[in-house]
Amino acid sequence: MTGMLARRLQGKSLKPLLSCYHTAVLSFGEGSQGALGCSSLGDNYEPEEVNLTKDIAKVAAGHYHSLAINLEGKLFTWGRNNEGQLGQALQPLESAATPAAVDALAKFKVMSAAASGVASFAVVEDGTVWGWGSSKRGQLGLGQGIVEALKPQRLPGLEGITQVSAGWGHACALREDGQLFSWGYPQHGRLGHSLAPSQAQDEQAAVMGRLIWQPQPADLLSPVQIKQVACGLDHTVAVAQNGQVYAFGDNSLCQLGRAGGMGVQETSADAAAWIVRDKEGADIIFTKVAAGLGHCLGVTHKGDVMAWGWAAAGQLGLGQCHQGSHTVVHPTPIFGLPENNRALVAAARVHSVLASEDLFVDPETAHLPHDDTLNSLTQFYAWGSGHNGRLGLGYQQDMTVPEMVSELDGAEILDVACGNDHTLVLIRL
Repeated sequence: MTGMLARRLQGKSLKPLLSCYHTAVLSFGEGSQGALGCSSLGDNYEPEEVNLTKDIAKVAAGHYHSLAINLEGKLFTWGRNNEGQLGQALQPLESAATPAAVDALAKFKVMSAAASGVASFAVVEDGTVWGWGSSKRGQLGLGQGIVEALKPQRLPGLEGITQVSAGWGHACALREDGQLFSWGYPQHGRLGHSLAPSQAQDEQAAVMGRLIWQPQPADLLSPVQIKQVACGLDHTVAVAQNGQVYAFGDNSLCQLGRAGGMGVQETSADAAAWIVRDKEGADIIFTKVAAGLGHCLGVTHKGDVMAWGWAAAGQLGLGQCHQGSHTVVHPTPIFGLPENNRALVAAARVHSVLASEDLFVDPETAHLPHDDTLNSLTQFYAWGSGHNGRLGLGYQQDMTVPEMVSELDGAEILDVACGNDHTLVLIRL
C-alpha cells in the first residue's frame, strides 16, 4: 500500500477541487490514550484517517490529546482526559478515542487552538482566549489559585489575540499589535517577565511563590513586536516582525540557540542577548519556528530549515555526524530538504516533521496575488525517534536525517501538529 493512502482517500486525482473544500485528518504514532482518534488504542505506524467531518481547517496537539477546528469554527477534541483537557462532559479520568465537539464553545467561532499535557486553549473570533483542564502551576491563566476548569473559561485581560501556544507549565498569547503575553510557571525566565527576587530559601518554593496566575505582558520583550510564538517544554521562542528569533527559558539542552547551562532570568529590558544567531554571531531571519521538548526548528526567509538543541534521538535531522552529540548549540541547516519559506514545521518530544515543496516565495512579493496551486505543500518529511510509529514510515527505526513519508506522497498538506509521541496531518481531498 506504500504511497497509496493519499490517493485512496482522494479518489482518482490529487488535484485540489477549487469549487469545494474537503479535507481529512491523518494520525500516526503512540495511541494508547486515544490521541490518534482511531477505533483502536494501538499505535499507528502509518497514517490513518481520523473519524472527523470533511471540513477540518486546522489541527493542534497536546502531549497526549488532539484538537481540530472545522471551517465553521467548531472545535473537536479527543485523547487523554485525566486532567479535563478535552473540555467535554466526560467522567473524571475518562479519555475519549473518538473526536467530539466542545459544546461549551458552540456559540463561538474558534479560530485557533493549542494545548499542553494538562490544558487546552482556544482563540475565538472576537480575539478572546478560553482555557480548560488542570494545572497547579498557573498554566490555565484563569486567575489566582484557579487550578481546574472542566469546561472552557475565558482568560482575563486578553483581547485581540491571534495565537496561543502552550508548554509544560506555561503558556503564551500573541496580540494583533505584536504584544506577547505569558503566564504560568516562571522558572528559568521562560515567561519573559522581570520578576522581583524571592525571599524564599528553597528554590522550588521560590518558583512556586512567583507563579503568574493570569496573562501578563512579557515586559522584557515589550519593545519588540512579535509575529509568532512557540512554547517548548520549558522554554519559549518568539519570531519578531523583523524575522529575528528571541529564545528564553531553560537552556540545559542548548534549546535557546546558545551555549548550554540552565537559563538565567534576564533582568535588563534589553532582550538583545536572547536573539538566536548563527555560530559566527550573524543574524538569521526566520519566517516561523517550532519548539519541542528540548529542540527547535526554524524556517528562514530564504527557505532553509534549521535545527538546534537536543540531538540525542536524531530529532535535529542533521545526520550521523551529530548522532553522538548530545546537543547542537547554534542553528544548523538541515540538508536535502526543499527550499520553501512557506514550509510547515512541528517539533515533538524526540521527533520532528516538515511539510514542504520545491518552491521559493520571494518575501518582497509574498503579499501580492498568487496562484494557490503553486504553493501546495505535497512533500512530507519526518525524522528522529521512530518508536511507536510516530514518523509514519511503517517501522520503528530512528531516522537521523529527514525521510519522505511515501504514504503521503502527492497529498496537499494544509496543516501539521505534533504531540509528545504522535503526529497529525491535515490534507485536502
